[in-house]
Amino acid sequence: MKSDHRTTSLNEPDIHPARNHAEAEEIGSLLLEEIAHPGFIPGPEFVWQGQGFLRPTLIGAWSQNRLVGAAALSPYMEHTKAFCGIGRADAAQEIARLVAETDGIAVRPDQRRKGVGRKIKLFCDSFAAQHHAAIMVSVTTSEAAAGLNHEAGHIVFERCDGLVIKYVDAVGEPLIWLHDMDGTIPEAAWSASVLGKTYGPTIVVGEQRAIRSKNTSQDNGVQWILAVDAFGSDINA
Repeated sequence: MKSDHRTTSLNEPDIHPARNHAEAEEIGSLLLEEIAHPGFIPGPEFVWQGQGFLRPTLIGAWSQNRLVGAAALSPYMEHTKAFCGIGRADAAQEIARLVAETDGIAVRPDQRRKGVGRKIKLFCDSFAAQHHAAIMVSVTTSEAAAGLNHEAGHIVFERCDGLVIKYVDAVGEPLIWLHDMDGTIPEAAWSASVLGKTYGPTIVVGEQRAIRSKNTSQDNGVQWILAVDAFGSDINA
C-alpha cells in the first residue's frame, strides 16, 4: 500500500527520504527505470534512519500522491575505501562523514521541464548538510544532468576528468587520492559543491585534467577547485 503523500501546493512536490520499505522500493524502481547507468543497488539500508550522520538514503518527490522524481544519496565511498586501504582509517572515517554523493536523480518523462529535478537536487544538498556533510560530489552522465548541477550551483568538471581529494589534518601527512573515470561512459563528468564547514580537517577538491588543458597547477596537473575547513570555504582554491 502506498503512503498518502500530500503537497503544499499544486506546483510544489512533497520531497522527503523514504520512510519505509514500500517507499524505498518505489523510489528505487523509478531510478533503475530512468537512469541508464545507476551507481547504486537499492536496499533496506536506504530507508531513512533519522538524525545523525548521513547514511545511504533514497529521496522521493511526490505530486498528487504519485511519485514523480527520485534520487539516491549516500556517503562518498571511493576515497573512504582508498584511505582505509592504506591504513588511514582516521581519514577514511572523516571523508565518509564529511563528503556526500548524489548517486543519481530521475524525473518521470511527463514531469520534466517543470523544475522537479532542480528541487530534488537542492533538497539532497540541504538534507546532506543537515546530516553534517561539508561537500557534495556527483557524476553527471548527460548534458541535462550537467546543466541541472550547474543550475543548482555546483561546479561541473570537464568530461572524463578525475576527482582529486586532498585530506589535511594535524596528525599525519596530507593524503591525495584520484578517482578517475574509467571511460565506460564518455559523457560522464564530476561535479562538486560546498555544503558547510568541516569543523576539523581541511578537505581540498581538485580536477585531474587531461593533457588537452594547459591550465593546471601543482601536484602533477591537478587544478584545485575548492577547499573546506573549520572556518569556511574557498572556491577556486
